[in-house]
Amino acid sequence: MNFVRLNWSKQIILYLLLFCGANAIRAQVSAPNLACISTDLGGNISLSWAPPADPLNQFVSYDIWTFNIFTGTSNLIGTVGNIAATSYTHNGGLGNFQSVCYYVTTNYNDGVLQSSTPSDTICNLYMQANPSITPGFVTLEWNEAYYGGGTNPNSYLISVENPIGVWTQVASIPYDPGYNLFEYEVTECNADLNFQIQLQGSTGCFFSSNIDGGNY
Repeated sequence: MNFVRLNWSKQIILYLLLFCGANAIRAQVSAPNLACISTDLGGNISLSWAPPADPLNQFVSYDIWTFNIFTGTSNLIGTVGNIAATSYTHNGGLGNFQSVCYYVTTNYNDGVLQSSTPSDTICNLYMQANPSITPGFVTLEWNEAYYGGGTNPNSYLISVENPIGVWTQVASIPYDPGYNLFEYEVTECNADLNFQIQLQGSTGCFFSSNIDGGNY
């Protein structure tokens, strides 16, 4: 009887080892931590992320997607084949004309080629600076950074360029999901002003909006 019990114990232990081992081999490689989006002077949009762990070397590539928040459709715009990569630039100048939302997935091979669940969806800050209905003010308007109600403990930083080449932070306002408005008071006549919005992301990088402005 003891011999039978010992055999059953060995079988159970062997089963557990095989089961756990198989699941370890088939461990998922997650999507990267998509942290920030910045827009350069030409309107090109750069995504920044922190790479996922891949202890079993199963990584194949990152897929970069745009997401249309109005239609719910996605479009694959690029693939990156290096797990150590931490950024991707979407060229074409869209950041000077609209907000674009993005997410990233990871392709990995654990014996079968698979894709991870998507990263968070984040959007470039598209800012417009227009004369306010209140004389002597400029109205700044911009979209939220996180699609789907994400939060951020940091504040939006509002900067003005005046004179040309000299940027000064003029205000900070707590992050608030949704559309944002800020009224900037113009203190000189016939002023040529440019504006930009920034927001620190989860890894220390910054969201940076397009630059917009004019003569006020």
